[in-house]
Amino acid sequence: MSIRWLLMALVMLLTTTIQAKETIYWVQYDMRPFYIRDGQFAGQGINEIADQMIRDELPEYDHKIIWGNVARIVTMLKSGQPIVCSSMLRSPEREAMFLFSKEYRRVSVAQQLVIAARRASEFSPYLGADGAIDLEKLLIDNKFSGVFPVGRSYGNPIDTLLKKYEANYANRVQANYSMYDPMRTILKQLNSGRKDFTIAYPTEINYELKTGFPDDGPNTLAHAESAVDRNAPPFFLFLPIHGLPEFIPSYIAAPKTPWGEKVMADIDAVLPRLRFTPAFIQPIFDWNEGDARQRLQEYYRKQAVTDNRAK
Repeated sequence: MSIRWLLMALVMLLTTTIQAKETIYWVQYDMRPFYIRDGQFAGQGINEIADQMIRDELPEYDHKIIWGNVARIVTMLKSGQPIVCSSMLRSPEREAMFLFSKEYRRVSVAQQLVIAARRASEFSPYLGADGAIDLEKLLIDNKFSGVFPVGRSYGNPIDTLLKKYEANYANRVQANYSMYDPMRTILKQLNSGRKDFTIAYPTEINYELKTGFPDDGPNTLAHAESAVDRNAPPFFLFLPIHGLPEFIPSYIAAPKTPWGEKVMADIDAVLPRLRFTPAFIQPIFDWNEGDARQRLQEYYRKQAVTDNRAK
């Protein structure tokens, strides 16, 4: 009888221990290939693979994954809900609302203006001597309609320019509240001529073209400087945006609450020892091509050396 009661007490103790775990809700938004909600590569996004590595290092928490669009995630963070999002750009406005990890989570080649390739000549008046688009001039002229995922931040100076000319820029559209692959819908709007441009990471467009956009087989894309060298006409061109840095870092975000401070402290203890490991960064290289991949590999190589020297 004593053994029976001992076993029952042990079961109750284990149950209490399990129930005592705090839960972290990892909120993901369908921004492929960073987060991939469905299809052939579901769950294999750049961030999803690395996030699981972080979660594995935090067994003291119960981890759950939920989905939302960026606007909803920002609202959840502002209201203090127990969530983290592992891919958020920092800005003064956001820093006033929620916490960020001390170290960046990843870097990407900077966002670029994306247009239908057949319309390149229409945008040539906005190209500077450096081959980059003058986004401010484009917005002031207000001749073209842009289309963007709702709630998305591009960091500065893009966010500042979009906000500054929002009233003037009457055709600007906040697009696609859907949680399912908003970029594919946006590219279809560009391809059909209903909208004129968007702003995106080249990696995003690579993903859509590699996975069959616009649903009739493999396609091609090109950067502005190499478009004329392609045998097959590209669907889209990437135009660098004047004033942007070469790379854009993203961070893990949590609410500005005691819970958020505790969770972020634990994440900050884990992230530095993971972020330059091959398994953590290889998916970044896998979804980039050509010159972009080489530049990212060189960047991470140099940063890893600097990080090791600092230890």
